[in-house]
Order: sequence, then structure tokens, then C-alpha cells
Amino acid sequence: MKYRLVPTLFVLGLLCVRSVSAQDASIPETYQEDQKRYTSRTKLQRGLTNSVTGWLELPYNIFSEVVFGSRTPFVGMVTGIVIGTGKTIQRTGIGVFETATFYIPNYDPIMKPEFVTLSFSGSTSEDFGDPREGLHVRPPTGFED
Repeated sequence: MKYRLVPTLFVLGLLCVRSVSAQDASIPETYQEDQKRYTSRTKLQRGLTNSVTGWLELPYNIFSEVVFGSRTPFVGMVTGIVIGTGKTIQRTGIGVFETATFYIPNYDPIMKPEFVTLSFSGSTSEDFGDPREGLHVRPPTGFED
């Protein structure tokens, strides 16, 4: 069994590596960014990535609810745990589903953003809308001089 694991992981790694074909090189770069093409390889890559990194939704949501939420830190932490657990289960489940069905021709992503986004810069707000838009970090209370 140990001898079969290494070749299997090697083949999966080769499938996940993105290659550039001659056709992609002839298309202008601006057109490539506007028209994202999904293939079975990108679906497998997305599925493996989401099934492995889906747990990152939990600390991300806890942090974002505590720091950027409009509640007290304790309520923000509880809310972050609940929302993060739900999104963790959702993203990991969708990752397992996409990994199992990468050969079926519907290659578009099921969940947006496609991967766990650990950025607070709002880079995803153009496509999907930032749910925390307009929220701010509130100053600490009780420390007035």
C-alpha cells in the first residue's frame, strides 16, 4: 500500500499543476483574465484545495466577527464560531464533492469565492460583494483618561 501511495500522490500533483499550452500563449493577457475557462483539471484542483483548506473558514470568521463585527467581542466570537463552522462544513463538503465529480462536465465553481479568502482588503468585493463593507473597527471602551 505504501508503494501505491507515492505514485498516486505524484499523479494528483501533476493534474493540479497548471500548464500553459500554445493556444493560451497566443491569446492576449487581458482577454485571458476576463474569460476564465474552467476545465476538469481546475475543478479537481479547486476540490482538493477546498477539501484540505476548508477548515480555515473557522478562524477567519472568528477573527472577522470579533475585529470587524458590530457586536461585543464575546458575541462576535460566538457568532464567528457558528458562521465559521457552517462555512467550514460547506466548503469542505463542496470540495469533496468537486473532487469526486471532477470528470463530470459542469466545471463552473459551486461556491464563490472559489477558495478560502484570507484577505480583508476587499479584493473580492468587485465580483461577489463584501459582506463586511461599511463596517469598521470600533475603538476600545473603558480606556478613556
